[in-house]
Amino acid sequence: MNQKPRKTFTQYDDMEPLDLCRKLDRPPSHEFPYEHKFIKVVDDVELAYVESGQLDSDKVVLFVHGAPEQAYIWRNIMPYVENYARVIAVEHIGHGLSDKPDLDYTIEDYVKYLFSFIETLELDNITIVGQDWGSVIGPYYGACNPDKVEGVVLMEALLAPAYPVRDAEAARKDPTMAIAMDHYDRWRTDEAEKWNIEQNLFVERIMHLHTARQMTQRELDVYRDPFRDPAHRTPMLEWPRQCGFDGDRPYVDKAMDAINEWLFTSDVKVLDIFSKPGAVSTELDVAWRAERIANHESAFVGIGNHFLQEDQPEHIGHAIGDWYRRHHAADKKVWYKQPRNEMETVLHFFDAVLNGDLDKALGMVHPDCTWVYRGPDSIPFAGEYHGLVEIVEFEPEMIWNENDIIIRASEINRLHGTEMTIELDVTQVFKVKNGWITSFQEYTDTDKMASLFK
Repeated sequence: MNQKPRKTFTQYDDMEPLDLCRKLDRPPSHEFPYEHKFIKVVDDVELAYVESGQLDSDKVVLFVHGAPEQAYIWRNIMPYVENYARVIAVEHIGHGLSDKPDLDYTIEDYVKYLFSFIETLELDNITIVGQDWGSVIGPYYGACNPDKVEGVVLMEALLAPAYPVRDAEAARKDPTMAIAMDHYDRWRTDEAEKWNIEQNLFVERIMHLHTARQMTQRELDVYRDPFRDPAHRTPMLEWPRQCGFDGDRPYVDKAMDAINEWLFTSDVKVLDIFSKPGAVSTELDVAWRAERIANHESAFVGIGNHFLQEDQPEHIGHAIGDWYRRHHAADKKVWYKQPRNEMETVLHFFDAVLNGDLDKALGMVHPDCTWVYRGPDSIPFAGEYHGLVEIVEFEPEMIWNENDIIIRASEINRLHGTEMTIELDVTQVFKVKNGWITSFQEYTDTDKMASLFK
Protein backbone atom coordinates (compact mmCIF):
# COMPACT_ATOMS: atom_id res chain seq x y z
CA MET A 1 0.00 0.00 0.00
CA ASN A 2 1.43 3.38 -1.02
CA GLN A 3 1.05 5.73 1.98
CA LYS A 4 1.45 9.47 1.66
CA PRO A 5 4.03 10.97 4.02
CA ARG A 6 2.97 13.41 6.72
CA LYS A 7 3.56 17.07 5.89
CA THR A 8 4.11 18.26 9.48
CA PHE A 9 6.25 17.24 12.42
CA THR A 10 4.68 15.87 15.57
CA GLN A 11 4.98 18.37 18.41
CA TYR A 12 6.31 17.12 21.75
CA ASP A 13 6.20 20.36 23.73
CA ASP A 14 4.73 18.66 26.80
CA MET A 15 7.65 16.22 26.94
CA GLU A 16 10.42 18.85 27.07
CA PRO A 17 11.36 21.24 29.85
CA LEU A 18 10.95 24.97 29.28
CA ASP A 19 13.63 26.28 26.94
CA LEU A 20 14.75 29.42 28.74
CA CYS A 21 16.65 30.64 25.69
CA ARG A 22 13.35 31.35 23.95
CA LYS A 23 12.97 34.23 26.36
CA LEU A 24 15.85 35.98 24.61
CA ASP A 25 13.61 36.77 21.64
CA ARG A 26 12.31 40.07 22.97
CA PRO A 27 13.08 43.78 22.59
CA PRO A 28 16.19 45.29 24.17
CA SER A 29 15.86 46.71 27.66
CA HIS A 30 14.48 50.23 27.93
CA GLU A 31 16.17 50.84 31.29
CA PHE A 32 18.97 53.39 31.61
CA PRO A 33 21.13 52.40 34.61
CA TYR A 34 23.46 55.42 34.40
CA GLU A 35 23.51 58.74 36.19
CA HIS A 36 24.27 61.88 34.19
CA LYS A 37 27.24 64.08 34.92
CA PHE A 38 27.76 67.63 33.67
CA ILE A 39 30.83 69.59 32.64
CA LYS A 40 31.43 73.16 31.50
CA VAL A 41 33.21 73.41 28.16
CA VAL A 42 33.99 76.27 25.77
CA ASP A 43 31.68 79.33 25.94
CA ASP A 44 30.56 78.19 29.39
CA VAL A 45 28.23 75.66 27.75
CA GLU A 46 27.38 72.64 29.88
CA LEU A 47 27.45 69.21 28.28
CA ALA A 48 25.84 66.13 29.81
CA TYR A 49 27.46 62.71 29.74
CA VAL A 50 27.46 59.36 31.50
CA GLU A 51 30.46 57.27 32.36
CA SER A 52 31.05 53.77 33.66
CA GLY A 53 33.57 50.95 33.57
CA GLN A 54 37.15 51.33 34.75
CA LEU A 55 37.04 54.98 35.79
CA ASP A 56 40.73 55.07 36.76
CA SER A 57 41.87 53.57 33.44
CA ASP A 58 43.95 55.64 31.04
CA LYS A 59 42.05 54.02 28.15
CA VAL A 60 38.74 55.51 27.05
CA VAL A 61 35.88 54.30 24.88
CA LEU A 62 33.95 57.40 23.79
CA PHE A 63 30.46 56.91 22.33
CA VAL A 64 29.37 59.72 20.00
CA HIS A 65 25.72 59.76 18.87
CA GLY A 66 23.96 61.23 15.86
CA ALA A 67 20.43 62.56 15.27
CA PRO A 68 18.08 62.69 17.16
CA GLU A 69 19.87 60.65 19.76
CA GLN A 70 21.46 60.97 23.19
CA ALA A 71 23.50 58.80 25.58
CA TYR A 72 20.39 56.67 26.11
CA ILE A 73 20.89 54.98 22.73
CA TRP A 74 24.13 53.34 23.96
CA ARG A 75 22.58 51.91 27.18
CA ASN A 76 22.60 48.27 26.03
CA ILE A 77 26.04 48.45 24.38
CA MET A 78 28.23 50.16 26.98
CA PRO A 79 28.30 47.16 29.38
CA TYR A 80 30.25 45.08 26.85
CA VAL A 81 33.36 47.28 27.13
CA GLU A 82 33.10 48.29 30.79
CA ASN A 83 35.59 45.58 31.85
CA TYR A 84 38.31 47.08 29.67
CA ALA A 85 38.26 50.86 29.82
CA ARG A 86 36.69 54.05 31.07
CA VAL A 87 33.45 54.27 29.11
CA ILE A 88 31.86 57.64 28.28
CA ALA A 89 28.75 58.54 26.30
CA VAL A 90 28.48 62.26 25.62
CA GLU A 91 25.35 64.20 24.67
CA HIS A 92 25.76 66.85 21.97
CA ILE A 93 24.62 70.42 22.43
CA GLY A 94 20.84 70.61 22.08
CA HIS A 95 20.44 66.91 22.85
CA GLY A 96 19.66 64.91 25.96
CA LEU A 97 20.36 66.94 29.08
CA SER A 98 23.04 69.14 27.51
CA ASP A 99 22.58 72.90 27.17
CA LYS A 100 20.57 74.26 24.24
CA PRO A 101 22.46 77.40 23.21
CA ASP A 102 21.15 79.72 20.50
CA LEU A 103 23.17 78.38 17.56
CA ASP A 104 22.77 77.39 13.93
CA TYR A 105 23.62 73.79 14.93
CA THR A 106 26.00 73.15 12.08
CA ILE A 107 28.52 70.31 12.12
CA GLU A 108 31.14 72.92 12.90
CA ASP A 109 29.22 73.78 16.10
CA TYR A 110 29.05 70.13 17.18
CA VAL A 111 32.75 69.65 16.45
CA LYS A 112 33.68 72.71 18.48
CA TYR A 113 31.91 71.51 21.62
CA LEU A 114 32.90 67.86 21.32
CA PHE A 115 36.57 68.78 20.90
CA SER A 116 36.32 71.04 23.97
CA PHE A 117 34.64 68.21 25.91
CA ILE A 118 37.50 65.81 25.14
CA GLU A 119 40.14 68.38 25.99
CA THR A 120 38.41 69.50 29.20
CA LEU A 121 38.30 65.90 30.46
CA GLU A 122 41.91 65.43 29.24
CA LEU A 123 41.04 62.16 27.51
CA ASP A 124 43.77 60.08 25.87
CA ASN A 125 44.11 56.61 24.33
CA ILE A 126 40.62 57.04 22.94
CA THR A 127 38.55 54.61 20.95
CA ILE A 128 35.73 56.53 19.29
CA VAL A 129 32.43 54.75 18.60
CA GLY A 130 30.34 56.81 16.19
CA GLN A 131 27.04 56.28 14.39
CA ASP A 132 25.30 58.53 11.85
CA TRP A 133 26.79 62.06 12.18
CA GLY A 134 28.67 60.78 15.21
CA SER A 135 30.80 58.89 12.67
CA VAL A 136 31.92 62.27 11.33
CA ILE A 137 32.08 64.45 14.45
CA GLY A 138 33.90 61.80 16.55
CA PRO A 139 36.47 60.50 14.03
CA TYR A 140 37.21 64.06 12.92
CA TYR A 141 38.81 64.52 16.33
CA GLY A 142 41.03 61.54 15.50
CA ALA A 143 41.93 62.98 12.10
CA CYS A 144 42.96 66.24 13.83
CA ASN A 145 44.59 64.50 16.84
CA PRO A 146 45.85 61.10 15.61
CA ASP A 147 48.17 60.69 18.59
CA LYS A 148 45.15 60.73 20.93
CA VAL A 149 42.99 58.12 19.17
CA GLU A 150 43.87 54.43 18.90
CA GLY A 151 40.69 53.02 17.44
CA VAL A 152 37.48 53.87 15.59
CA VAL A 153 34.18 51.99 15.43
CA LEU A 154 31.89 52.99 12.56
CA MET A 155 28.13 52.41 12.22
CA GLU A 156 25.99 53.88 9.46
CA ALA A 157 29.00 56.05 8.67
CA LEU A 158 28.75 59.12 6.43
CA LEU A 159 32.17 58.46 4.93
CA ALA A 160 33.76 57.21 1.71
CA PRO A 161 32.87 55.85 -0.75
CA ALA A 162 29.51 57.67 -0.64
CA TYR A 163 30.48 60.82 1.28
CA PRO A 164 31.16 63.64 0.71
CA VAL A 165 28.59 63.94 -2.09
CA ARG A 166 30.55 65.55 -4.93
CA ASP A 167 27.88 65.01 -7.60
CA ALA A 168 24.37 65.20 -6.16
CA GLU A 169 22.63 64.38 -9.45
CA ALA A 170 24.69 61.23 -9.94
CA ALA A 171 24.00 60.22 -6.32
CA ARG A 172 20.25 60.54 -6.90
CA LYS A 173 20.55 58.02 -9.74
CA ASP A 174 22.66 55.59 -7.69
CA PRO A 175 20.38 52.79 -6.35
CA THR A 176 22.34 52.62 -3.09
CA MET A 177 22.11 56.40 -2.52
CA ALA A 178 18.70 57.24 -3.96
CA ILE A 179 16.70 56.85 -0.74
CA ALA A 180 19.24 58.83 1.30
CA MET A 181 19.30 61.60 -1.30
CA ASP A 182 15.50 61.76 -1.30
CA HIS A 183 15.66 62.18 2.49
CA TYR A 184 18.20 65.00 2.23
CA ASP A 185 16.23 66.72 -0.56
CA ARG A 186 12.99 66.64 1.43
CA TRP A 187 14.63 68.19 4.49
CA ARG A 188 15.96 71.09 2.43
CA THR A 189 12.42 72.22 1.53
CA ASP A 190 10.38 74.94 3.25
CA GLU A 191 7.80 72.28 4.09
CA ALA A 192 10.38 70.52 6.27
CA GLU A 193 10.39 73.49 8.65
CA LYS A 194 6.68 72.92 9.23
CA TRP A 195 7.23 69.17 9.71
CA ASN A 196 9.92 69.89 12.24
CA ILE A 197 8.34 72.69 14.27
CA GLU A 198 4.72 71.52 14.24
CA GLN A 199 5.12 67.75 14.13
CA ASN A 200 8.57 66.97 15.57
CA LEU A 201 8.75 64.64 12.59
CA PHE A 202 12.30 63.43 13.08
CA VAL A 203 11.43 61.75 16.36
CA GLU A 204 7.79 60.92 15.65
CA ARG A 205 8.29 59.47 12.16
CA ILE A 206 11.92 59.12 11.08
CA MET A 207 12.91 56.96 14.07
CA HIS A 208 10.00 54.62 13.28
CA LEU A 209 10.92 54.38 9.60
CA HIS A 210 14.60 53.74 10.28
CA THR A 211 14.31 51.20 13.10
CA ALA A 212 13.58 47.61 12.11
CA ARG A 213 11.79 46.73 15.34
CA GLN A 214 8.79 48.51 16.83
CA MET A 215 10.09 50.85 19.52
CA THR A 216 8.00 51.28 22.65
CA GLN A 217 6.38 54.53 23.70
CA ARG A 218 8.54 54.46 26.82
CA GLU A 219 11.68 54.47 24.67
CA LEU A 220 10.34 57.10 22.29
CA ASP A 221 9.45 59.35 25.22
CA VAL A 222 13.14 59.50 26.14
CA TYR A 223 14.00 60.68 22.63
CA ARG A 224 11.06 63.11 22.62
CA ASP A 225 11.98 64.83 25.89
CA PRO A 226 14.74 67.18 24.64
CA PHE A 227 12.53 68.36 21.76
CA ARG A 228 9.08 68.71 23.30
CA ASP A 229 9.44 72.49 23.11
CA PRO A 230 9.28 73.52 19.41
CA ALA A 231 11.90 76.17 20.17
CA HIS A 232 14.41 73.37 20.80
CA ARG A 233 13.90 71.54 17.48
CA THR A 234 16.43 73.44 15.37
CA PRO A 235 18.99 70.59 15.59
CA MET A 236 16.49 68.15 14.05
CA LEU A 237 15.97 70.41 11.04
CA GLU A 238 19.65 71.11 10.52
CA TRP A 239 21.11 67.58 10.84
CA PRO A 240 19.94 66.38 7.39
CA ARG A 241 20.63 69.78 5.87
CA GLN A 242 24.28 69.49 6.84
CA CYS A 243 25.00 66.90 4.16
CA GLY A 244 26.73 68.82 1.40
CA PHE A 245 25.70 68.76 -2.26
CA ASP A 246 28.28 69.67 -4.89
CA GLY A 247 30.49 71.48 -2.40
CA ASP A 248 27.84 73.70 -0.74
CA ARG A 249 28.89 72.59 2.77
CA PRO A 250 32.67 73.14 2.56
CA TYR A 251 33.34 72.59 6.28
CA VAL A 252 31.52 69.25 6.26
CA ASP A 253 33.27 68.12 3.07
CA LYS A 254 36.61 69.12 4.59
CA ALA A 255 35.91 67.08 7.72
CA MET A 256 34.83 64.01 5.74
CA ASP A 257 37.88 64.29 3.49
CA ALA A 258 40.19 64.57 6.50
CA ILE A 259 38.67 61.47 8.13
CA ASN A 260 38.86 59.45 4.92
CA GLU A 261 42.49 60.47 4.40
CA TRP A 262 43.39 59.56 8.00
CA LEU A 263 41.67 56.17 7.89
CA PHE A 264 43.22 55.25 4.52
CA THR A 265 46.79 56.35 5.26
CA SER A 266 47.31 55.52 8.95
CA ASP A 267 47.54 52.39 11.09
CA VAL A 268 44.53 53.27 13.21
CA LYS A 269 42.40 50.22 13.97
CA VAL A 270 38.89 50.32 12.53
CA LEU A 271 35.82 48.18 13.22
CA ASP A 272 33.12 48.64 10.56
CA ILE A 273 29.71 47.46 11.76
CA PHE A 274 26.88 46.85 9.30
CA SER A 275 23.42 45.31 9.15
CA LYS A 276 20.83 44.44 6.55
CA PRO A 277 19.22 46.36 5.05
CA GLY A 278 20.94 49.30 6.75
CA ALA A 279 20.26 52.82 5.54
CA VAL A 280 23.40 54.98 5.14
CA SER A 281 26.26 52.48 5.12
CA THR A 282 25.80 49.31 3.06
CA GLU A 283 27.76 46.08 2.93
CA LEU A 284 29.25 47.32 -0.35
CA ASP A 285 30.54 50.44 1.44
CA VAL A 286 32.12 48.28 4.15
CA ALA A 287 33.74 46.02 1.53
CA TRP A 288 35.11 49.10 -0.26
CA ARG A 289 36.66 50.41 2.95
CA ALA A 290 38.05 46.97 3.81
CA GLU A 291 40.19 47.08 0.65
CA ARG A 292 41.69 50.46 1.58
CA ILE A 293 42.07 50.64 5.37
CA ALA A 294 45.15 48.84 6.70
CA ASN A 295 43.74 47.66 10.05
CA HIS A 296 40.13 47.15 9.03
CA GLU A 297 37.72 44.59 10.49
CA SER A 298 34.00 44.31 9.89
CA ALA A 299 31.10 42.82 11.84
CA PHE A 300 27.66 41.93 10.54
CA VAL A 301 25.11 42.33 13.34
CA GLY A 302 21.91 41.07 11.72
CA ILE A 303 18.65 42.73 10.74
CA GLY A 304 18.77 46.45 11.33
CA ASN A 305 18.09 49.80 9.77
CA HIS A 306 19.69 53.15 10.58
CA PHE A 307 19.31 53.08 14.37
CA LEU A 308 21.28 49.87 14.84
CA GLN A 309 21.74 50.50 18.56
CA GLU A 310 18.00 49.98 19.04
CA ASP A 311 17.79 47.02 16.65
CA GLN A 312 20.82 44.91 17.56
CA PRO A 313 22.52 46.19 20.74
CA GLU A 314 23.64 42.76 21.96
CA HIS A 315 25.32 41.84 18.67
CA ILE A 316 26.91 45.29 18.46
CA GLY A 317 28.09 45.05 22.07
CA HIS A 318 29.70 41.65 21.57
CA ALA A 319 31.35 42.79 18.32
CA ILE A 320 32.85 45.91 19.91
CA GLY A 321 33.77 44.14 23.14
CA ASP A 322 35.63 41.30 21.44
CA TRP A 323 37.36 43.64 18.96
CA TYR A 324 38.41 45.98 21.78
CA ARG A 325 39.61 43.08 23.93
CA ARG A 326 41.86 41.78 21.16
CA HIS A 327 43.35 45.12 20.16
CA HIS A 328 43.28 47.51 23.12
CA ALA A 329 42.58 45.76 26.42
CA ALA A 330 45.37 45.79 28.98
CA ASP A 331 44.52 42.15 29.79
CA LYS A 332 43.34 40.31 26.69
CA LYS A 333 42.29 37.31 28.79
CA VAL A 334 39.46 39.27 30.38
CA TRP A 335 36.27 38.38 28.55
CA TYR A 336 32.87 39.96 28.74
CA LYS A 337 30.70 37.14 30.01
CA GLN A 338 27.31 36.61 31.54
CA PRO A 339 24.69 33.88 31.91
CA ARG A 340 22.46 33.26 28.90
CA ASN A 341 19.55 35.15 30.38
CA GLU A 342 18.08 36.79 33.47
CA MET A 343 16.80 33.53 34.95
CA GLU A 344 20.25 31.95 34.79
CA THR A 345 21.76 34.98 36.51
CA VAL A 346 19.50 34.40 39.51
CA LEU A 347 20.11 30.64 39.39
CA HIS A 348 23.88 31.21 39.46
CA PHE A 349 23.42 33.69 42.31
CA PHE A 350 21.49 31.21 44.44
CA ASP A 351 23.93 28.43 43.60
CA ALA A 352 26.75 30.59 44.96
CA VAL A 353 24.75 31.58 48.07
CA LEU A 354 23.73 28.03 48.90
CA ASN A 355 27.31 26.84 48.49
CA GLY A 356 28.59 29.56 50.81
CA ASP A 357 30.52 31.41 48.09
CA LEU A 358 29.41 34.92 49.00
CA ASP A 359 32.21 36.56 47.00
CA LYS A 360 30.92 34.90 43.83
CA ALA A 361 27.32 35.76 44.72
CA LEU A 362 28.09 39.40 45.44
CA GLY A 363 30.11 39.52 42.21
CA MET A 364 26.78 39.22 40.38
CA VAL A 365 25.26 42.16 42.25
CA HIS A 366 25.63 45.54 40.55
CA PRO A 367 27.56 48.10 42.65
CA ASP A 368 24.51 50.39 42.51
CA CYS A 369 21.99 47.63 43.21
CA THR A 370 18.88 48.57 45.17
CA TRP A 371 18.67 45.90 47.89
CA VAL A 372 15.52 46.19 50.01
CA TYR A 373 14.62 44.04 53.03
CA ARG A 374 12.03 45.77 55.14
CA GLY A 375 11.69 44.72 58.76
CA PRO A 376 12.32 45.73 62.38
CA ASP A 377 15.69 47.17 63.39
CA SER A 378 16.53 43.98 65.27
CA ILE A 379 17.24 42.29 61.92
CA PRO A 380 20.80 43.42 61.15
CA PHE A 381 20.39 43.06 57.38
CA ALA A 382 17.07 44.94 57.21
CA GLY A 383 17.89 47.54 54.62
CA GLU A 384 21.38 46.16 53.97
CA TYR A 385 22.67 42.62 53.55
CA HIS A 386 25.42 41.45 55.95
CA GLY A 387 25.35 37.66 55.45
CA LEU A 388 24.64 36.75 59.09
CA VAL A 389 22.00 34.12 58.38
CA GLU A 390 22.70 30.70 56.85
CA ILE A 391 20.16 29.20 54.46
CA VAL A 392 19.76 25.56 55.51
CA GLU A 393 17.06 24.57 53.00
CA PHE A 394 15.62 26.44 50.05
CA GLU A 395 12.92 25.12 47.70
CA PRO A 396 12.05 27.77 45.10
CA GLU A 397 9.39 28.20 42.46
CA MET A 398 10.63 30.67 39.82
CA ILE A 399 8.55 32.97 37.63
CA TRP A 400 10.14 34.91 34.78
CA ASN A 401 8.47 38.11 33.62
CA GLU A 402 10.58 40.20 31.23
CA ASN A 403 13.52 41.52 33.33
CA ASP A 404 11.85 40.55 36.64
CA ILE A 405 12.56 37.19 38.26
CA ILE A 406 10.06 36.35 40.99
CA ILE A 407 11.01 33.63 43.49
CA ARG A 408 8.43 32.03 45.79
CA ALA A 409 10.06 29.66 48.24
CA SER A 410 9.93 27.80 51.50
CA GLU A 411 13.20 28.12 53.36
CA ILE A 412 14.81 27.21 56.66
CA ASN A 413 17.28 29.75 58.06
CA ARG A 414 19.76 29.37 60.91
CA LEU A 415 21.47 32.12 62.85
CA HIS A 416 25.17 31.79 62.10
CA GLY A 417 27.04 29.88 64.81
CA THR A 418 23.90 28.65 66.57
CA GLU A 419 21.38 25.83 66.23
CA MET A 420 18.42 28.19 66.22
CA THR A 421 16.37 27.86 63.02
CA ILE A 422 13.14 29.26 61.61
CA GLU A 423 10.96 28.18 58.70
CA LEU A 424 9.66 30.90 56.38
CA ASP A 425 7.68 31.40 53.20
CA VAL A 426 9.32 34.13 51.13
CA THR A 427 8.73 36.01 47.90
CA GLN A 428 11.75 37.66 46.29
CA VAL A 429 11.72 39.99 43.29
CA PHE A 430 14.94 40.41 41.31
CA LYS A 431 15.61 42.80 38.45
CA VAL A 432 18.45 41.72 36.18
CA LYS A 433 20.30 43.77 33.57
CA ASN A 434 23.21 42.56 31.42
CA GLY A 435 24.08 39.76 33.84
CA TRP A 436 23.93 42.04 36.90
CA ILE A 437 21.35 41.91 39.68
CA THR A 438 20.29 45.56 39.81
CA SER A 439 17.40 45.36 42.25
CA PHE A 440 16.22 42.96 44.95
CA GLN A 441 13.30 43.07 47.34
CA GLU A 442 12.09 40.33 49.71
CA TYR A 443 8.65 39.91 51.20
CA THR A 444 8.33 37.58 54.19
CA ASP A 445 7.31 37.31 57.83
CA THR A 446 9.93 39.72 59.20
CA ASP A 447 8.69 39.35 62.79
CA LYS A 448 9.50 35.65 62.54
CA MET A 449 12.93 36.46 61.11
CA ALA A 450 13.50 38.99 63.89
CA SER A 451 12.99 36.19 66.47
CA LEU A 452 16.43 34.83 65.48
CA PHE A 453 18.06 37.99 66.79
CA LYS A 454 16.35 38.35 70.17
